[in-house]
Amino acid sequence: MGEFAGLDLRDARTRGRPDFLLVVAVIILSFFGLVMIYTASAPRLETEGLSRSSELVRQAIFVGGGLVVFALASI
Repeated sequence: MGEFAGLDLRDARTRGRPDFLLVVAVIILSFFGLVMIYTASAPRLETEGLSRSSELVRQAIFVGGGLVVFALASI
């Protein structure tokens, strides 16, 4: 069974291409995650006298870095 672990059954033309469905799914989920973070943290930050979008910006930086790592790993 070990000899089948390295077997790539995809067509030779599609082996080097990224999986666009996976890329789109990651981007959409990341966007909705950022929206959820904003809606959950904005009222708390406003009552504390801080910028409503400070947590969103911080998380967007992490998402951007993660997307860069994701893109590099998929290549």
